[in-house]
Amino acid sequence: MGPLRKKNGMDIVKIVLLASIIIMAGISGFLYYRTNQISSQLANLQTSYDELEAARNDLQNEKNALQASFNDLLSQKNALQASFDNLLSQKNASQTSYETLQFQYAILQASYNSLYDDYQDLLARLVD
Repeated sequence: MGPLRKKNGMDIVKIVLLASIIIMAGISGFLYYRTNQISSQLANLQTSYDELEAARNDLQNEKNALQASFNDLLSQKNALQASFDNLLSQKNASQTSYETLQFQYAILQASYNSLYDDYQDLLARLVD
């Protein structure tokens, strides 16, 4: 019975070793599958991240372009405001000149009327 027992012991060791190899192969296959799956997911995440980064850069460029347009419009507004202020100043100066001329005209008209009256009086005295 000794060799039979030894043979049974060897068979058990072989079975345990074979079972261990099968289990290890299964675990290795599962780990290989999961590694590939995780690598694929990471690649997809990297692609999504790259796309989001590109979209963010596009938005930043658009924001910069809009800011430049806004700055240009603000410069134009300031230039128009300066032109308007200049025209308003010229209008006020013209208004003052017009009012001064009206006043001088009124003085000249009064002087003319006074001289005309004096002339009429002089003519009337000469005729008498």
